[in-house]
Amino acid sequence: MSLDEDRAGILDRLSPESQRALLGQELRRLGTELERIASGLLELQQELASGQEFFCRTISLDPTAVGTRAHLLTESEVKSGRKAYPIGMLLALEGATAPSGGTATELFIADSGTDLIYRFCTIEAMALVVGNLVTEISDDVSLDDEFALFLGSRTGKGIDLFADGNFASGSPIRVTLYGYIV
Repeated sequence: MSLDEDRAGILDRLSPESQRALLGQELRRLGTELERIASGLLELQQELASGQEFFCRTISLDPTAVGTRAHLLTESEVKSGRKAYPIGMLLALEGATAPSGGTATELFIADSGTDLIYRFCTIEAMALVVGNLVTEISDDVSLDDEFALFLGSRTGKGIDLFADGNFASGSPIRVTLYGYIV
């Protein structure tokens, strides 16, 4: 291919007619994608409207035992064939002493399966400061797809809170999680 053919190809791609054609192709692609998303949202809305149940659970944890799973929502509450979809959470200390010492660096809200694949969020231990209210949009909270994209838990699984270790001391940690069971 000669240099003039290369220039002609570049100029052709830059021409208003070519740009309009490329824009039209991109708009058609985006329109198709938007239709797919709208269809998925409609299916989810119909699923939610049929038998959805709101839940709001609060638990208090001893920071020296946060390495052990605590149930925010049990599997018997979710029931077979249904999924839990958290939409918000609040976390705060009940006293005036921040958790310290020990091996805990992160807290997890995850479904009740034994593996940590289906996490809703990860809360950095440094967020546990006296007077600090931690929510799903706090800086020290990382949302996973199950929460952020509203994918929910695995079918029939509850929701647990636990850490990657225990603290040596500190005030109790109070956690409220709310959402829907569908």
